[in-house]
Amino acid sequence: MELLRISRVLCVIVGGVFVAAALSKAWEPDRLADSIGFLTGIPESGRALAVAVVMGEAVLGLSLVFFGATDRRVVWCGVAALTGLSVVVVRLATLPGAPRCGCFGVLENLGLGGGPWWASLVRNVGLIAMLGLALDRSERRSAFAGREHGASGSAARAFTLTEVLVSIAAICVLVSLLAFGLRGTRERAKDQESLSGLRQAMAAIGAYSGDYREAWPYLQTPGDFHAKIVVGGVSTGWSYFAAGRTLWPNVLYPGYLDAPALLAVRSLESMQAQNEADRWNNDTIRSRFDMTEVAFARPEWFSDDDPPRGFGLLKGTRVSDVASPARKGVLVDSARFGGPAGAAAPAMFVNASRADGSAAVVARTNADPLTVVPRWRFGVVWLSISSTRHGWRGVDFGM
Repeated sequence: MELLRISRVLCVIVGGVFVAAALSKAWEPDRLADSIGFLTGIPESGRALAVAVVMGEAVLGLSLVFFGATDRRVVWCGVAALTGLSVVVVRLATLPGAPRCGCFGVLENLGLGGGPWWASLVRNVGLIAMLGLALDRSERRSAFAGREHGASGSAARAFTLTEVLVSIAAICVLVSLLAFGLRGTRERAKDQESLSGLRQAMAAIGAYSGDYREAWPYLQTPGDFHAKIVVGGVSTGWSYFAAGRTLWPNVLYPGYLDAPALLAVRSLESMQAQNEADRWNNDTIRSRFDMTEVAFARPEWFSDDDPPRGFGLLKGTRVSDVASPARKGVLVDSARFGGPAGAAAPAMFVNASRADGSAAVVARTNADPLTVVPRWRFGVVWLSISSTRHGWRGVDFGM
């Protein structure tokens, strides 16, 4: 009777976790749907499959609560489900740009069930171990009942279910650590590719500036903040700083820049598809390398917390305006933007180039008013590099 009680308690605990996870996903299913859509590559499939996952978890959880202690098949279903979820967690951890798994839905907003991917893996391994212990107690209870009824003969004992499940859990942990290491290698390779691209872009900008009296790329109308931004004869509808930040390569292409695919966020095909959707010229470049907004205003416009009245200082700038080329950022790779998991805002790290042509992974912050001024009301990103105090004459945090 004691063995049955232990097995029942363990199954109730694990079943309760499954039911809680199912209810939380049902309350806020979008996170799970996003994860499923990302894994399958078919975003519209996410919601339907999320409903199936929620229903399956709820049924499995209730089955564990009511039948787990007496039906080994239910417990084995729980082990299989937890193993599958662990594989999904590791897979999401190894894919760049993947969303959170959404394993605990709305409960993650309360600080429950969240955390790094390895915490979810450890939780699943712990639950598998509990089910293994429940199976072991169930086996012992059956063996004891057999002896009580005069059962004769016994097979040679090899490994208990607990030992097998613990071995499987250990293998899962080792595989996940290996996958995490491979992910780190891929991320470093992506960083190197990004930094190489930033240096190539700076070389193109340098060639252009050398031919145009040290001018930085500029496609806006000087002194007119509200003028239409026209690229290739087509009005984009973008604002002054947003257009300069993203569309600057169109000043250089094709004379100085012959590799627009290098600048595309995803692919050249997706960029052209977006151009077609917006009715822009097919060869319009939308750069993944954001140019600092200080390139589009005189340094005086960024000197004080409150900008000067009027827009007379909004005009193109020159390389000679940069006071500290080795400490002033120019381009930021928007596709390699973020920070370590769990890092406290507003600290983050980005791949960026400097005015001297070099590139590196640097810290970026909006916490220091000595190096950053608020210009977000004008469409300027309120961070170092983008909103540097004193513009080109200032220096950036972490540079």
